[in-house]
Order: sequence, then C-alpha cells, then structure tokens
Amino acid sequence: MKRAMRRMIAALICALMLGAVVSAAYTEATLDCTYIPITSDGFVADTFCGVEARYNLTGPTYFCSELVERFYREVYGLNVITSDGTITVSGSKGLVFVRTDTPAPGDIAYASGPARGSAYNHYALVKSVDPARQTVTLFEQNWGWDGKAGINRVIPYDGGCYDFFTLSGPGSEAYTLSAFDAQSASPDSAAQEPARSAPAADDSEPATDAAPLSWLMESPAPAAAAPVPTESWLPDAASGTPSGWAQGYVDKARALGILSGVEGDFHQAIDRTALARLACNTARALHLISAVSDPVETIQSLRVMLPNTDGTFDRTSMVSRQMAATVLLRLERLRGDIMQADETFLSRYADCADIADWAREAAAVMTQRGLMNGTTVGFEPRSSMTLEQAVTLLVRICGEG
Repeated sequence: MKRAMRRMIAALICALMLGAVVSAAYTEATLDCTYIPITSDGFVADTFCGVEARYNLTGPTYFCSELVERFYREVYGLNVITSDGTITVSGSKGLVFVRTDTPAPGDIAYASGPARGSAYNHYALVKSVDPARQTVTLFEQNWGWDGKAGINRVIPYDGGCYDFFTLSGPGSEAYTLSAFDAQSASPDSAAQEPARSAPAADDSEPATDAAPLSWLMESPAPAAAAPVPTESWLPDAASGTPSGWAQGYVDKARALGILSGVEGDFHQAIDRTALARLACNTARALHLISAVSDPVETIQSLRVMLPNTDGTFDRTSMVSRQMAATVLLRLERLRGDIMQADETFLSRYADCADIADWAREAAAVMTQRGLMNGTTVGFEPRSSMTLEQAVTLLVRICGEG
C-alpha cells in the first residue's frame, strides 16, 4: 500500500513538473515563421537594410546579439553594446535605448530566458510592424530548428514576452528606419539614406605611411572632445607626427589628459612604464581616480597591471597587443562593465591559437566590442603596440572614438 502511494505521489510530481515545462515552452508565442535549410558555413538566411543574418552549418554559432550590434554598426556607425538586456551606445553621448510600446522598424526586441521559458536570452530586430494585428516581423540570428534557419518570424508585441527598445536622445530621429519600405527592406527605398557606417576601429598599424589600409583612408577623424581641467596635468612630451588615421584620437587624448607626462614617438612601440602612465591617465579621465603620483604604484593598486610573482614590476618590456587588450579589459571592468567573453569570436583570427591563455578573455571581449579587430595577418598577440595605437584604443574606451 505504501509503495503504491509512493508511486502515485511520484507520478503526480512528474505530471506537475511536465505541466510546468509545457507551459514554459509556450510563453514565447510565435505566430508564423519560415524555415530554410542551412547549407554551408556563413550561410546568409535573411537580409535587412543590407545587413546579413548569418548561420554556420558546422562552425561556431553566430549569436543573436552579434547581429544587433553589427546592424547598428554597419547601418549607422553606432557602437551598440548588448549584455543581458542592457543596451547601451558607446561613444555617442545623449543617445540611449528606451523601452517602447509602439515598436518601429530597426528597434531592438529582447526577451530574457525566464520570460521565454528558456535557458537563454534572445535579441532580434524589428523588420516590420502590423499595428492592426499588434504583431512585428523579426530580423534575427541564431533562431534555428533541425538544421534550418528561421526567417520572418511573427510575434505579438503587446502582451508577449519581448520588450522593445528604440533609440532616443539628441539627433535620434536621424537613426529611425520608419521611412523604409518594410517589405523590400532596401536602404534605397528610404526617404533619406541612412548615415554611412564608420568602419570599426582596427588596432593594426598601416603597412606604410604612404599606403595605409583602406579603412584608415576612409575613417573620419573624431570630433573634438570636451577638455578636462589640466591644472595638475603634466605636459606631454610625445614626439613625431601621428599617422593621419590617428590624429583625431591624439587630439582627443590631449584634451582628455591621456597623454599627460607621456614621452616617446607616436610610431614607436611603448614599454610597460608608458602603458602604466597611459592607463592611469585614462582612469583619471574616467573619474576612477583623482590623482596620479607614481603611475606604476597607482596602476598596481588598481590591479589593472600586476607585478611579477616575486613582487617586482617589469617596467621595460615592450607592450604586446595581448597585454594591451588585457589592460583595456581591466579598465573596463574597473568602471563596472562586466561584458562576458565569447571566445568563439577568436576563431576569426588565423593565429588565434597563439593567443596566451591569460589573454584570451580580453582578446575576445575587445573583439566583441569592436575595439580590436586584428591585422591583415591575424590578432598578432605578441606584436608590439605603438603609442598611437594605444592612444586610439584608450580614447575609444572613454567613449570618445
């Protein structure tokens, strides 16, 4: 009798658990979706405003958030950062994403894992809107089933598990896609062509001063930065003329105080002492510290650069690209940015196996953020970092690039 009772109780618990799973599975309502077979790596399942939704047949996954960030970068030149439902615009003061009840083409859709009844969050873009039915058609990535990619998925925007976010702030009207023909999704059908996207900053050095990489020739110089009070800043002693692609960043670095007390030629590799000074100055520009006395001591106290195992600090070694990436990540974490690394991004580099274990997280995050995109060879983790390259990266994490 007791055994039978135990079986009945166990069956009841299983039924309740199964019911919970079934109900969770239906918290994400998909009203319509077309599935097409994924036939190869780099398979393009859909396009919107010239941006591709990509899938791999065997290679690393193209994540949903990557599409959203790439869309805003390629269409508008905005560096949008997504992290667990937080959506920010780096380097564009005054522009923020706010929740909206009336989504429009180009807005971002987001649903948390618990809201979806899933272990995973999901991001997508609004491709078109049907106000009469209160539905949106999505442009998305990493929405697959049985080796097929889902396209033109239709979901409700009122009462569903997704929240919708639209760009707001000064000049945000320049970023709306409401003038687009949502069916053709062609930039040519807009009343005004979207702003040309600025290439993502590449930390590679030009092949020669006379023949820089194409993105360097096309990339506009950053606008002048608001100056930081300089009463207690040391004058910079950096020498030489920066490359054309770096001049705007150097001007901003001077305005922000990042070059305070820094010596050396812009085209020469920097050592760890110079990086300590640059990193401290950047921490001060970010209002993380108020003063810099001894940059080596200060940067160690912040744990942005660490001593050797015997307690000494290597002041003279040249700074490698993987070391610079690590310092950048620690500065970002120091100011509260906890973006998680996705090391699948490193697979884009032919020399990804050469990146040291201690630097892989940093290299991945810097790649995800678009701060470091490698060179024509690869990531080149052990190659030296020049002063102008380091300055460019530090200005960009200040949101000024």
